[in-house]
Amino acid sequence: MAIPILLSSMKKPLSSLLVFLSLGAAQQSTACGGFFCNFVPIDQAGEQIVFRQDGDQTTAMIKIDYVGNAEDFGWVLPVPQSPEISLGSDQIFTELELSTRPQFLLERVGQGCPRPEVDFVALPASVVDSDSGQPSSGTGVTIERQLSVGPFDALVVSSDDPEALANWLDDNNLDLTDEGGNLLAPYIAAQSKFVVLKLKNSANVGSIQPIILKYQSDVPVIPMTLTAVAAQDDMGVLVWLLGNGRGVPKNFDHVTPNYTRLNWFNGPRSAYASYQNLITQAMDEAGGQGFATDFAGYLPNLPERFTTAKQWEDALAELAGLSDAGFISGFWQMGGSAVIQDAIRSALPTSNGFVYGEPLSMEEVFTVDQLAQARIALMATVNDQVITPLNNAIDILDDDLYLTRLYTTLSADEMDMNPEFTFNPSMPAQQLTRNATLTMACINDKDHWTLKLGEGTGREDELVVDSLGLGLPFGPAVNASEQAAVWQVEKTSATSDPVVLAKNEFPTVVSGDRTDSSLDVKSGGALSGGLLALLGLLLFREKSRQTARKKFQ
Repeated sequence: MAIPILLSSMKKPLSSLLVFLSLGAAQQSTACGGFFCNFVPIDQAGEQIVFRQDGDQTTAMIKIDYVGNAEDFGWVLPVPQSPEISLGSDQIFTELELSTRPQFLLERVGQGCPRPEVDFVALPASVVDSDSGQPSSGTGVTIERQLSVGPFDALVVSSDDPEALANWLDDNNLDLTDEGGNLLAPYIAAQSKFVVLKLKNSANVGSIQPIILKYQSDVPVIPMTLTAVAAQDDMGVLVWLLGNGRGVPKNFDHVTPNYTRLNWFNGPRSAYASYQNLITQAMDEAGGQGFATDFAGYLPNLPERFTTAKQWEDALAELAGLSDAGFISGFWQMGGSAVIQDAIRSALPTSNGFVYGEPLSMEEVFTVDQLAQARIALMATVNDQVITPLNNAIDILDDDLYLTRLYTTLSADEMDMNPEFTFNPSMPAQQLTRNATLTMACINDKDHWTLKLGEGTGREDELVVDSLGLGLPFGPAVNASEQAAVWQVEKTSATSDPVVLAKNEFPTVVSGDRTDSSLDVKSGGALSGGLLALLGLLLFREKSRQTARKKFQ
């Protein structure tokens, strides 16, 4: 029997959606995102998760993007025990990502040969566009709690039968595909509870917000085996870890890329895009299951870097003296919040294209009572779904805790193991910036330039490119792509120094007239012979991601 308060019992083939976030097995804190719908899994493009560890208490804030109809949206979250549940903030995720994004700084020294003047013809500009504990009528599923969390209606349920729970979810228009019982079995064996979330009838897709879960556990875990059902190839995974030391992967490898292959030469944005591609290639070469450290350290005044509740409280105060139409249009004009705009549309529904930012138009279309009620609803939304979630999210980001950002990309065939994390207080920091020096000169009317890696790359003062007679490239250095994408692979833990599993030694990339027989660029890096024999690595390049995992060359 379906639960009418929360879930619809009407089947909608090929449309209903389940977002399966897993907050996993006993004594582990887990968070993940996997999209499922009836018969056809919906691709998941990426995940962003913040973990905070305070002794044996874990707080997880999870962001998952969703595209679809509001009535088809649902989350299921297995948890070790009933957690504290609250709303987080999308805005904080955006600002946290920007605050911790790696930066690539190229210092330029000297000048190349002078260039002849060229007259350019201008081209046309392009267009830039409450507890019950009652079984659910013989279904084998016990409904333990019902609660309301922001735009969500929620149930906490339990079962000792994976197939019964899978059938219950299916009856409520939430389908786990044919793997339903198998996916649920490990969590039921661990006596997990299941939080089921659906949007309220009055909520739209724009109301979806991150969820914060707080509960007792030992280590953060991401159950990627669930995500594999609907993951895109090379799905990006961003993990922030706050704890008593540097966050490190416990059972995945720690991978440092070969920064020679980075596009240093066309500005920070191109460099960061190049870095993301480089990480994908490096993870493939390292076996498909690793994380790179984007940043590890203390960011001073971290909470002050984010949008605060005070800014919204000030807006409420500034608009308080306006008419109801003026108050509503003022918030509409502020923009930047889908939650606010969805709340206005829900309170004052009208035809598509109506401009809520014009008070006179609103007063012509809506009655005085409608505008007054909409103002009350909007104030409640600002307080409950903007201000409170901002405070919840900022409370997690304590600047007294060590902050680590890890990044990887994973495809479905690489999601056969759940990554676990721990904290190592003795490991050194990873600075936000990666530096390199480009030195240029003109020799016999030929450009001579060199690239030397600097701080943040792990290879300070290493000469990696030496070129004569060729101008600066538009992408990575010529011939650099023939090198391996991985520089070093390590095994990390909570107490020991990292153990180097593999390390490439690269010759200087030479190009143009600097190339000679003694400096031929080798394909890939050179692993030490003893280590090569120890690991039994094969010396060949895999061409396809769908084949066996790639090895170093």
